[in-house]
Formats: sequence, structure tokens, C-alpha cells
Amino acid sequence: MKVIIFDLGRVLVDYDHAQTLAGMAAISQVTSDEIRALTAGDIGQKFGVGEMSAREFHAFLVAQAG
Repeated sequence: MKVIIFDLGRVLVDYDHAQTLAGMAAISQVTSDEIRALTAGDIGQKFGVGEMSAREFHAFLVAQAG
């Protein structure tokens, strides 16, 4: 088996975190700064390295941000 591993985030694809946070804030009950604080710690790290599924990450954000 051959495997190719990509690191897309700001390596192969440059994207704007501020724009993502603003979009998330627009559909939640908190500001983009509050979302940044929620995702900057352990939760964001776990999601970023694949230790937390997208479903789990979403559930966390909904519970915290509405």
C-alpha cells in the first residue's frame, strides 16, 4: 500500500482564519473572538491533528456557542 499525506492548512492551501471565524460567528450567538478563544486551546489542537472528529468538534462548538 502506498500512502500520500497532505497538510493542506496554510501549507498547500492558504486560507484566512479570520474569514472562517467571521462566518462561524455569523451563524452563532458569539463573536469571532469568542470562537477563536474556544478553538485556540486543546480542542482546536485535537481537531487539527485528527484526534477529534468533525462531528465531535461541531457538537462542542454548538454546545459552547449556540
